[in-house]
Amino acid sequence: MFGVTACEKTPLVESTLLVPLKVTTPWPDQVVSELTPQAIQLLVKGPATDLANLEKSAITYNIDQQPRQPGLHQIPINLAKFLLPENVTAIKTTPDAVMLKTEAKVAKFVKITPQIVGAPKAGWTITAITVEPATAKITGGASHLAQLNQIISDSIAIENISETLHQPEVKLVVPESVTLVGPETVEVTVSLAADQITHTWPGLTVATHGNQNSAIVHPQKMILRVRGPQAKLDQLDNGHAVDLFVDLTGLDPGVYVRRAVIRLPLEVALVEAKPSLFTVTISGPE
Repeated sequence: MFGVTACEKTPLVESTLLVPLKVTTPWPDQVVSELTPQAIQLLVKGPATDLANLEKSAITYNIDQQPRQPGLHQIPINLAKFLLPENVTAIKTTPDAVMLKTEAKVAKFVKITPQIVGAPKAGWTITAITVEPATAKITGGASHLAQLNQIISDSIAIENISETLHQPEVKLVVPESVTLVGPETVEVTVSLAADQITHTWPGLTVATHGNQNSAIVHPQKMILRVRGPQAKLDQLDNGHAVDLFVDLTGLDPGVYVRRAVIRLPLEVALVEAKPSLFTVTISGPE
């Protein structure tokens, strides 16, 4: 006798999966402003092993057809669109339809604002921040774009810098509600200038140049008030870097009234000089 073994069918079980909804965009002339709910429950039936594997996979439901016109739409869920294993059947979804609100797509140019982080080194000040190009074109729903007047860039660190910073390719941060048409990057320049301070040297000696004869200058001291970068003035030692003299070139012995020649270091400007005139007595050769 030959033994006969009966084939046992694999038992089928049911399981409920949470499936996120995804809107496939961009659409030609509409944008999605609201989708309710964001996920649906899908009841499926099949072998326990297949369902266990299915629960580990990422299943989404795509809404890929643009409505005929903007507005609030009820979109029925099509069970046939779920990509399931051959032995698994989609039974129903909860809910069986979703609400989709769309708006007409519009375009707008907005200002690009660089996101500056930190501060320059002490003694330096930002004089200008330039962005090229200065605006970006975006698209989106009219309600979103009406509230959006600018988009920002990625962070630009300027902590402790002491010279102009140039960043040729800075990416833009685009809100989720809009689409960036262009540009994707911008050129940002942060210009710096040294802080300007005013300083007074109370008594600098006035020398004489250009004459071999003995000369006496009266008064012998001059008060100088100058303006320049703080770092530059800090390097000067009580005005010793200032060239201050009365030019006596070609003068014979005698008494003269002359102005002083004042030569200051680069980046340092004269604000005031007192006195403005000096009496110079040139003695003849002995």
